[in-house]
Amino acid sequence: NDLLEQHVPEGALWLQQEDLIDPERSQTALELCAEYLGLRVMQVQPALSSVAEELVHGGQAASESCGIKAIDEQYERLKQRATLPERSARRRVFAPHNDNAKGSWCIFVARNTGGTFARPFEEVALALHYGMRRLGISAPIVTEPWQVQGTPIVLGAQLLPESVAARLPTDSVIYNLEQVSRESKWFTPSYIRTMQQHRVWDYSERNLAALRSMGIAHAELCEVGSEEELVSIEPLPEDQRDIDVLFYGAVNARRRAILDQLAKAGLQVTILSNVFGAARDEFIRRSKMVLNLHFYQAQILELVRLSYLMTNGVCVVSEPGSELALTQGLQEGVRFADYEHIAQACVQLAGDTEERARQSKAAREIYRQRSQHQYLLPLIERNQEDEMQHGQASSA
Repeated sequence: NDLLEQHVPEGALWLQQEDLIDPERSQTALELCAEYLGLRVMQVQPALSSVAEELVHGGQAASESCGIKAIDEQYERLKQRATLPERSARRRVFAPHNDNAKGSWCIFVARNTGGTFARPFEEVALALHYGMRRLGISAPIVTEPWQVQGTPIVLGAQLLPESVAARLPTDSVIYNLEQVSRESKWFTPSYIRTMQQHRVWDYSERNLAALRSMGIAHAELCEVGSEEELVSIEPLPEDQRDIDVLFYGAVNARRRAILDQLAKAGLQVTILSNVFGAARDEFIRRSKMVLNLHFYQAQILELVRLSYLMTNGVCVVSEPGSELALTQGLQEGVRFADYEHIAQACVQLAGDTEERARQSKAAREIYRQRSQHQYLLPLIERNQEDEMQHGQASSA
């Protein structure tokens, strides 16, 4: 204690070794550390994961040397990459872990062999986490296979190395958020086999039909919703928004053509690639609108992206998707325009402050009615029924 008092600054967060190793306490430690640093949980996770692994495998010597150093290094790395939000924008990401909540689930956000997380699905993970909490179920978000406990809902399973996918718990739920196509780089034989061996959720009826053609007839619909905790973007006053159109995502020739049209029309266009979380949200705050373009000509509406933006009342201009059911009910909160007219729609909306304000308000109200827990409830009930039937069959 004397040593700690000499080196740990006043007001610092204290974590005991058991806080990082014990599965019952590690999620709470992670959430507290994220709040203390003013970061998202997934930004802090790599540092604490490395600390925990060193503690498990390195014994006492590791416990005396690795903890504070690892967290400090992670914080400095994030500062250098300018991914820290301003202090006024910092927020608590997760509610404290409730050990008394019924059920045993987790949200497993996968990563590939290079260590890259499925970061585009962060907001879906948050929606699932809070949706489960509304149902009285504890479902912490984890990013390491050894942290998985209970029944995992796996996001980004297509990123998992085959050796890891093969060891997923038998009751895992693979939540597919990619457009289903045999031509897609994500739909490898390994990913298809993983879905054939586990329960599968998908947000699109069209995807479900395509999955059935791949021998995955058991897939179920789980729409992409939201929860009030995801309201986290405070837009700047209108006269302080210096970006007319924000686009984030990979840029191919199809998308580039529209972005070039907007720039030639005199709009201030900002393009982001591989920018997520708080850093991306800072750009959204500065933008009059966010543009959503399909990567391919015919594509399912990107609800994973739109749901978070609409939850936060962001003005969105988007191509309509090829599945009519996904666009129904969104028209008041999104300016839909086909590819040939979408640049014109952006130009018109950039000069119409009142229409942008109306659309933003409508978007927020639409997703206030689309709570994630209402989409989860029938799926969780079916899972419980299946477990009961399996238990009865086993006892018989």
